Amino acid sequence: MHWHTNNDEFQYYVGGKARRTVFMPGPKARTFNHQAGDVGYVPVGGFRYIQNTGDETLIYLEVFNSSHYSDISLAQWMANTPKEVIF
Repeated sequence: MHWHTNNDEFQYYVGGKARRTVFMPGPKARTFNHQAGDVGYVPVGGFRYIQNTGDETLIYLEVFNSSHYSDISLAQWMANTPKEVIF
């Protein structure tokens, strides 16, 4: 699970099948099922993960309209957040 701090994420699914869940502030969450030819979108600041749900290798492209890539993983966030906030 990770999120991008500076840009929306666009995805194009090339092969395989996937389940994508996006968590937005609020809290709000939506889950989508994808297959080859589908397009996905994650607004800036949205946490997301993608799970391979098929029998073949999942292949997808992530596209950003930015000259600078930036993301924060769940592990990074937990490592830099005080224990009192997490637990």
